[in-house]
Amino acid sequence: GPSLLVSRRWNALAPGLAYEMESVTVGGLSTLTLDPGVVLKFRPGARLEVGSGGDSNGRGTLVAVGTEADPITFTSTSGAPGGWAALAIMDFSGLSGSPSQLTWCVIENGGQPFLTANSNLFVRAFYANPFLALDRCTIRGGSGYGIYATNSTLFPVANTLFEGNVNTD
Repeated sequence: GPSLLVSRRWNALAPGLAYEMESVTVGGLSTLTLDPGVVLKFRPGARLEVGSGGDSNGRGTLVAVGTEADPITFTSTSGAPGGWAALAIMDFSGLSGSPSQLTWCVIENGGQPFLTANSNLFVRAFYANPFLALDRCTIRGGSGYGIYATNSTLFPVANTLFEGNVNTD
């Protein structure tokens, strides 16, 4: 899929409308900022991958800070569990200056195979840097794990609900 190599802000669309997504990679020392109320609906096999390469083209950050009234939603176009791959926060997320942030987000209906696991949120980080902060999110309806973390340093998960994920909540 396409790569975002410059920083972008995506605004919420009118109620009931969503961005329909193929796979996207955030890199190039860029930040993808999602405003409250943004809904991303991913096609089968698609993923949003953040910070997946070692050089400056691969370093990226996701800032998805919703509100209680207007959460940011990552889901499948089908509305069914396992309808898309995953939100993937990778090795070089956060190395562009600050950690990726997921606050007041709903991550649901993921779980198609991605690298070594089926999960809604896939996390892989080899470096002891602040690469991800997760707060007040709901991770649900995955056909695999809610979060699958591999080779990961610790990252904060606060006030987050896990429900209806096949392998574990």
